[in-house]
Amino acid sequence: MEITPTEVTDAAVEAELNRLQNEHSRLVPVTEGMAQKGDFVKLNFDGSVDGVPFEGGKAENYELELGSNSFIPGFEDQLAGRALNEEITVNVTFPESYHAAELAGKPAVFLCKLTEIRRKEVLPLDDDFAKDVSDVETLEELRAQLRSNLADAAALKDKEARREAILSKVVENAQVEIPEIMITRQAEQMLKNFENSLLRQGLKLTDYQNILGKTEEDMKADFRPQAEKAVRHTLVIDEVTKVENITATEEEIDAYLAEMAKSYQMEMDAFKGIVNAQGMLPQLVSEVHYKKTIDFLVG
Repeated sequence: MEITPTEVTDAAVEAELNRLQNEHSRLVPVTEGMAQKGDFVKLNFDGSVDGVPFEGGKAENYELELGSNSFIPGFEDQLAGRALNEEITVNVTFPESYHAAELAGKPAVFLCKLTEIRRKEVLPLDDDFAKDVSDVETLEELRAQLRSNLADAAALKDKEARREAILSKVVENAQVEIPEIMITRQAEQMLKNFENSLLRQGLKLTDYQNILGKTEEDMKADFRPQAEKAVRHTLVIDEVTKVENITATEEEIDAYLAEMAKSYQMEMDAFKGIVNAQGMLPQLVSEVHYKKTIDFLVG
């Protein structure tokens, strides 16, 4: 199965060059003139609703990028065009969907003062810039280097796309019976993984369900199509592994363990000790089998 190679255009090279230029920009203090969109400011603010202060409505030297839309709609717009240390009155209305129900939809007044304004200053795109940010001497050499890097990344992406297309076709065309219990367990595991990701963000699954108006069973049903696809994929790959008698040699297993040890920045012997102590070796051997089977199918 072939796919059309991704072309690296001049526009893509220039976009990468601009990204690099922006990445190496610096922030310089603005002591005269007005704040503008894109500036990074520090501000003091003191907010109130109907003349009454509210929780979280006051701060000093709060850092904010004007135009980032990280505040209430309209707040940042009223800071643009204002000077350092100027007393500013900002009038806004909290959105109806605001997370704090007691503030939702209510007008608020913030007394603000910009205590610092910094503006992004980008270096000119010239040979000096190329020398500063890379190991080449000229801007044209930098462009050529970026084009080569983009081409390598595109080739890798194309290879992955071809791999996924082949695997999808193999799995789609395979005749396999999927036990219902496997789909159910996979959906439950996906829901558990989702719950853990919410917890890392400081959210509870029950709160998320309340927002969506869904039960736990509703969410399991939502995960079912993905679960069925994942189980089908696993069963088909396992069957190919058996039919083709794909096994892993000790050298291949050791190479995989060495790769994993390196990714964890551990010595091989120490990593092997943990693997054996925790009974992880069978799982890692299965992963080597899986990788070899995928390579066999993709060719």
